[in-house]
Parts: sequence; structure tokens; C-alpha cells
Amino acid sequence: MYRKFRLLALSILYTFALTRSWAYKRLPRHRSGYKKHWIDEQGKKQRDTLEERQSVTLQRFFPTPAGLRRRIAAYNPQNVLDIGCGYGRLLEEMAKHFNAEGCDVANDLLEKVRPDLREKVFQLDIVNPPPGWITEHRNNWDVSYAWAVFMYFIDDPESMASAMKHTDEITKKKIIIWDWKHVCDYMRSVYPSEKFEYHYIPVTSG
Repeated sequence: MYRKFRLLALSILYTFALTRSWAYKRLPRHRSGYKKHWIDEQGKKQRDTLEERQSVTLQRFFPTPAGLRRRIAAYNPQNVLDIGCGYGRLLEEMAKHFNAEGCDVANDLLEKVRPDLREKVFQLDIVNPPPGWITEHRNNWDVSYAWAVFMYFIDDPESMASAMKHTDEITKKKIIIWDWKHVCDYMRSVYPSEKFEYHYIPVTSG
């Protein structure tokens, strides 16, 4: 309860110019970088418990599967990519309606993807992809989407710019982002592009 109240207060303070800088420094961020949580051994406990933790809050997360489906459908895609798909929480729903694939940097999460979707997922570090991979997959997906993924690059302009540039290059029409408002603002400042469509995660989803 305290954490949610604190997050709500900081989010409100972030909307005012005089307190924005102070609140920004205290809003959710991962200065340790994405590798600590999703690649390194020290993040294994977090990865192992991700499905259990999200199963409790799934119904409160934004976007809902229906909301995400509507945003994707607006661009009439022939194929879709779930960036940071994890164990396939949203991919399972999107695969019912689109030719959808998923990628994640964490192989131990991909191993938890439902067996019938295993051929639809692949390992990828969007910050540091294999040499030549981006060129081979340029404009490969009409729409890409990411839920609370780019927050792990905040305060690291180089990683953020790299992740956004690579996502831009492999996506033909639109990249749909759901993240905290301060993360979306940071993304806009690091890599301005109209191809990115931003939606804010409500504080009540934390």
C-alpha cells in the first residue's frame, strides 16, 4: 500500500514543472541495467518468479488483451512481434488473432512459453543483436509492441537509443509502447520518431 501511494504521489509531482526533476529521480527505474535482471545469474530468482507474480496481477495490468488487440488491429498487420515476450503472457492472446511472434533476451523465460507456441519465439538481445541480424530482418514485422520493457534501459541513453533504433529498423508500420510516463518521455527525448506510439501504464497497475 505504501509503495502504491508513494508511486501515485511521485507520478502526480512529475506532472508539475517545478517538481518534475525531483520526482523523476525517484520514480521506478533500473540503473543497474537490463542484463542484471534478464541475463545475469543474479537475476535468475526474478525470472523464475515472474510468471507467479504476474499471474496474481494479470487482470489489473494495462493494457488488457482486448485493448492491445484493438491497437494492433488498427494497423491491419500481416505479422506482429512481441518484444520482451517473456513466458508468453500476452503472446498467447495475440496469437489467437494475428500472425504473432515473440522475442526475449532471457532463454529461461522462453523455455516456459506454451509448447504449441515455441516455434513462434526466439532469443534476441534488442540492444546488441547478432551481426547482420537487423539487416536480414529489416521491416520484417508490420507492428511491434512492448509492455514495460524499455523501462530497463532508462538512464542509459546508449542502450535505449540502440534498442529503439533496432526496433525501428525491423518494424514497418508502428511500434506500440506501454510503459511509465517518465519512461515514455525519456524515450521521446533519446530517439524521436513518429513510428513509436506511446501509452502510459496507470499507476494503479503497479
